[in-house]
Amino acid sequence: YSNIKRSGFNISYINEDTNKTITNISEELKNSNGTLNIKPIWELIAPSVVMNNQNTNYVYGDNILLSGSYSSQVEGIKAIEKWYYEEELVSESANYNIEVAKPPSSGKYTYDVLIGNDEITSLTAHSAIYKNINIAKKTINVVWETDTLTYNGYDQNISAHFNEDDIVNNDIPTLGLSITSVKDANNYLIEASTDALYYEINSENISHNVLVNPYSISVTANSLSKVYGEDDPILTYDSFSLLGSDTLITGTLKREVGQAVGTYNIGIGDLSAGTNYRLSISGNPTLTITKKEINVQANSINTTYGTEQALTYTSDSLCYDDTFRGSLSREAGVNVGIYKINIGTLVLSNNYSINFTGADYIISRKTINVQANTINAIYGTEQALTYTS
Repeated sequence: YSNIKRSGFNISYINEDTNKTITNISEELKNSNGTLNIKPIWELIAPSVVMNNQNTNYVYGDNILLSGSYSSQVEGIKAIEKWYYEEELVSESANYNIEVAKPPSSGKYTYDVLIGNDEITSLTAHSAIYKNINIAKKTINVVWETDTLTYNGYDQNISAHFNEDDIVNNDIPTLGLSITSVKDANNYLIEASTDALYYEINSENISHNVLVNPYSISVTANSLSKVYGEDDPILTYDSFSLLGSDTLITGTLKREVGQAVGTYNIGIGDLSAGTNYRLSISGNPTLTITKKEINVQANSINTTYGTEQALTYTSDSLCYDDTFRGSLSREAGVNVGIYKINIGTLVLSNNYSINFTGADYIISRKTINVQANTINAIYGTEQALTYTS
């Protein structure tokens, strides 16, 4: 009996009289009075099985082919190959194809082989091997269609969609936005989301900034003028329209600082229609300050020969703390006559123009009183005539 062997099988014996496994035939013969009824027990050796693909990590949408193979020492073997997912039979084949792997399919996959033999139909053996496969959600990218907008007085929609190349099997994953429309000028952070079971949004573009720029309006200001020393006129501009239902305009235009004669640019100042608008000045409007005309009247002077009098004048009022510099002058001469008084060196700053009116400087004859002295003389004696003055 020890020479009975067959490839792919293990053999053992039982004593048919006692129905016990025989471990030592010699001892069994001694105990059986020379007669031993034995029965061979054939045990089929389980096949050796392997999984041919070793990858365990996949992404939703991947095609997964699970492939197994086996080997056995038994000739003419018949085998049944089966695949199980979490103990549920999913295929009777050496291969199991998951055409569209979905995250719920993550779990334990078992490859099981059952072998038998026609000659010994009651004998079967099987062997199984398993591994856990993880199927992750597919990363999907958001294509943001809206980057920059300009305020228009109304709500404006934010547009975005999923990248079509990332979508599996004609799925229609829903795309949610934390903000779907914007109105006022500002910088908005938009967050994308989805309730699709098999997708997750790429963290690198799950959020997006949308900038709404203010609406630009060019304001036409009017160029104006004034005379030095006068109050500024109100700076005016042509009316302009706002968008939608907006109407509020506040503030005023401003000009460059300065009171001296010259030209000053007019700027937007604090004129505002709110943060949804960007106002700017059109062209180069200016406020021009012109010279103030001052009338200066020389005072006429009457004097007598030999007496010189100061030259004086009257004038319009000056502005601020301004004063005259210099003095009037007259035509040269000291004899009796009429001499013209002129402006001489009298001047004001460049903020004024002088309108001068001259006058006469009149030198009159000087009156001299002459008193003849009384003379008493003796007859025949002549005395000189004298006087006092």
